[in-house]
Amino acid sequence: MPIIYKVNLQDYKFIHVDTHKNAGSVGLYVKNCIDFIILNKLQIKNCDCETLWIEIKLNNKKYAVGVIYRHPDPSFKTFSEELFSILHELNDKKYIYFVCGDFNINLMPYSKVKCATDYVDMLHSLSCKLLIDKPTRITKHSTTLVGSEVVGYCRGPY
Repeated sequence: MPIIYKVNLQDYKFIHVDTHKNAGSVGLYVKNCIDFIILNKLQIKNCDCETLWIEIKLNNKKYAVGVIYRHPDPSFKTFSEELFSILHELNDKKYIYFVCGDFNINLMPYSKVKCATDYVDMLHSLSCKLLIDKPTRITKHSTTLVGSEVVGYCRGPY
């Protein structure tokens, strides 16, 4: 059992999606006073990843919060197409949304690597904002925006 299951935060509920592998899983802590529903229909199905989405209604507005872990594999195009479909649906339904997780793609060579360029361009086409755009891992030999970072996107009034 992952260590995260042993963390008890007072006044918070932990919701999660387990992995079928030896690494991965996703989870969210939600304050007990916040009503939410799990959005089971928003799943990335044809890619090796775990996905969890919830809906929160505050002040007559709908918010969607998603957390995603994409296992490293060669099917990034499939992942980004399915994520695009989900975000497009959220736009159509007038959600304000936030997505975080580990997508296992290096966004640093944005203009030099086609899958990174296509991915960021797809987000921009949906009026999404990349909240983390600086390196998250710096070593003597490389600088990357990949790994176990949190990457977020928002839509709506900022």
